Amino acid sequence: VLAAGLASAVVVNRHIKDYQRNRFLAFLVPEADPRGAAYNVNQALVGIGSGGVFGKGIFSGTQSRLGFLPERHTDFVFAVVGEEMGFVGSAGVLALYLLLVSRVVLAARLARDRYGFMVCAGLAGMFGFFLVINVGMCLRVLPVAGVPLPLVSYGGSSLVITLWSLGIINNIYSKRYAFL
Repeated sequence: VLAAGLASAVVVNRHIKDYQRNRFLAFLVPEADPRGAAYNVNQALVGIGSGGVFGKGIFSGTQSRLGFLPERHTDFVFAVVGEEMGFVGSAGVLALYLLLVSRVVLAARLARDRYGFMVCAGLAGMFGFFLVINVGMCLRVLPVAGVPLPLVSYGGSSLVITLWSLGIINNIYSKRYAFL
């Protein structure tokens, strides 16, 4: 098992790109390159920490408004929420995502066939996965992966896929009874 682990590490190390290696190293040792690969995550933590309990107010965040936080509209949008709306606003956003995922799981449970159940369960997993990855990378719990926060991050393709997925879930939920 140890030899297989070492062999896979060598294979992965040969096939990984330099920017991916830098992101992973910035995750493991953020103090090694604070102005390089770890800059985004450090600024995200500063933004979230400076928000406090109630935040600085909408459009009043210094990290986001003054340009210290790169990719603030896509990958690090949760840091902007944490800075401008504070802990209360961040908890509110997380509560809304919990409500969304629980409603998708309810739609899966009420689906009239196995296919509808599997589609809704997969989309609930997708929303939950995107939420965990985005929030985790803003809090330096996970390495930066470039995953948007559905329905919050700026981006056309993410919004289109999210709304398309919600439309499919709505269709499965609307056909939950056999007599319809």
